[in-house]
Amino acid sequence: MSLPSFPNIDPPIQRENAVNQILSSIAMEELGLSNILNAEGEKLQYILGTLPGLSGPAATVEDVLSANESVRDLLKTAVQNQLFLKSKMQGALEASPMQGPAGPTGPAGPAGAAGGPIRGASSAGGQGQKQQGSEKRDG
Repeated sequence: MSLPSFPNIDPPIQRENAVNQILSSIAMEELGLSNILNAEGEKLQYILGTLPGLSGPAATVEDVLSANESVRDLLKTAVQNQLFLKSKMQGALEASPMQGPAGPTGPAGPAGAAGGPIRGASSAGGQGQKQQGSEKRDG
């Protein structure tokens, strides 16, 4: 079994163009889905005899129930497709900001104190002791 091969694209697609192409493909899928949903609506109108300009044989209860089940199945699939397209769009939109080139190096900061930080001068420990002492006086 062979692996699929991808064509070499020359010039390479830039990131911004790739995001735009993904968004365009989502829009095209949405358009195709809208056409399918419209056709399903017209199919129901035909079965029910409410489609303007066309008339067919009278529909039986079984015909209506069968068409209803078909439309319900299609709508379930359409909802799944919509969730997928939403995820695809969110991924494309979140990926679109691109980090630019690094800026110039900033100036060096001031030198620290000689000898480093002072040891044992933690303010959190002192506050904890004061709180414990105040609790003893209150209680």
